Amino acid sequence: MNPLAWRGPVEDIAFVLGHVVGRGPDGRGPAAADTGLAREVLEAASRYAGEVLLPLDARADREGARLTTEGVRCTPGMREAWTGFREGGWPGLVAAERWGGSGLPAVLGAAVDELWCGGSLAFSLLPMLTGALAATLERHGAPWQRDLYLPRLVSGEWTGAMDLTESHAGSDLANVRTVALADPDPDPRGFPGRHRLRGTKVFITWGEHDLADNVVHLVLARGPEGQPGTRGLTLYLVPARVPRADGAVGDRNDVRCVALERKLGLHGSPTATMVFGEAGGAIGWQVGDSGRGLEHMFTMMNRARLAVGIEGVALSERAFQLARAHARQREQGRRSDGQPARLVDHPDVRRMLLELRAGTGAARALALEVAALLDRADDRQAVVRLALLTPVVKAWCTEQAVRLASLGIQVHGGMGYVEDTGAARLLRDARITPIYEGTSGIQALDFLLRRVQRDEGRGLGDWVREVRETASHCGGMGWPGAGGCARALEAAALDLDRAADHLLRVADTESGRERALAAASPLLELAGTVASGWMAVRCAAAAQGAGVASSRRWIEDACYVASARLPATRLHLARITGDACGVIADARFH
Repeated sequence: MNPLAWRGPVEDIAFVLGHVVGRGPDGRGPAAADTGLAREVLEAASRYAGEVLLPLDARADREGARLTTEGVRCTPGMREAWTGFREGGWPGLVAAERWGGSGLPAVLGAAVDELWCGGSLAFSLLPMLTGALAATLERHGAPWQRDLYLPRLVSGEWTGAMDLTESHAGSDLANVRTVALADPDPDPRGFPGRHRLRGTKVFITWGEHDLADNVVHLVLARGPEGQPGTRGLTLYLVPARVPRADGAVGDRNDVRCVALERKLGLHGSPTATMVFGEAGGAIGWQVGDSGRGLEHMFTMMNRARLAVGIEGVALSERAFQLARAHARQREQGRRSDGQPARLVDHPDVRRMLLELRAGTGAARALALEVAALLDRADDRQAVVRLALLTPVVKAWCTEQAVRLASLGIQVHGGMGYVEDTGAARLLRDARITPIYEGTSGIQALDFLLRRVQRDEGRGLGDWVREVRETASHCGGMGWPGAGGCARALEAAALDLDRAADHLLRVADTESGRERALAAASPLLELAGTVASGWMAVRCAAAAQGAGVASSRRWIEDACYVASARLPATRLHLARITGDACGVIADARFH
């Protein structure tokens, strides 16, 4: 089996962009992106991902990045790949034209991101973080910061890194100890907000490398005011090399990579331990308001969370394509007519392939549906929906990627457990995605506390009503299984509504708070299951309505999700409303 047996799913992505995303429950509405332009961009990105990134990914996994006396050295070929990526204008695909970008819709950028992740997830993390940092600077940076840094980040001349985590604190950012003190030396260019930073950050993806001239760190640190908790945190822009007056890179800042993590997967992307201020303090400039660093950082974090959900989609697609190719080729056993059977002839293998294909298709449609909301920033309802569904995309798509990558190994049998097929690498790479940028448990708490409880379930209620409208519309269509899909989706939506209503009532009592928190993860799983059914049914309805050649495939996928996956909402509801949460709340492990 060839581990490079992957092709960018351009047809599937183009179908979702052109016929599904952004349209109402009845399938009406404009396409999320210009279909002609979208296809042209997708095909070009698919070629680069398949011809350049995919072969490089296997080598990067074997060899990894190294920390040397001259700094971090990436796998040979990575620098050339980044240079070609820059020359293609890919880092600035969705950035504003004033900064040198192409200004294309965010949803098209998200679709292209899947192709980069499919070619090489390790490589794709570099443009993802750089773009997220640029978006944060554009929103919160001072004019001089935008003018100096954004053109260079958008072009890929410089790259970005996000520095939050410290070894003693993990996800508890209130315990950040890195400090920033006002710099007594005046800035030679007169730029305000100059500080000196001291501290150590861990798990910094692409924190140092040899692909670009400068790495710009966005560092969360405790400001001179010294307030405790999250109120004392401010953002600082800390370049690895301090720019000169003309914008060219200057002297090395007091920033050093002291170690690279030895990881389960993603060996091609250096994950660094960064030390700031060993020799007097790293020079950095305040970004945004004092004490609002965590709030400002979420501009970057929320983009990254959506991007990580798309990583889960890409890995699921890779797992499906590998498993399908193997099942088509591998002979095993006999058919009922006595002829040799391929794996794909066995019903249980077809079950696994359906799980892979249907799960991936629904996840892709969901991720792009949410990405399209980024293009409607002036629409309050879209902003609320984006906030509601971002944690669902991040957690559900990544947890599914781990499960589907494991299932892909199962289709291969013993051949999947060895590295030769490439199936094992997908599982190794996928395992981090439910962890970084906020674990699935953190996403679940965010969903429950900030997205459901904070507005007393109104945003969730609006979404549930739209899901039920989709079910009602589907029930009137004539494709095989439409009625069953409609009934299953209606029942699943009602289960989510009941679960949310129960938790809103329970959380109002002091004794029920722990039970509600214990139910956060089942609630998010329930929401993800409903979301997958919602998108699978919409894809089938759109394919039938548009008469696309692949309509049978989308209908099969919707019927599978409705009959095999949506019934799980009843289990999640029982976990939420039954005794399980009380057992969890009362459990002790001292």
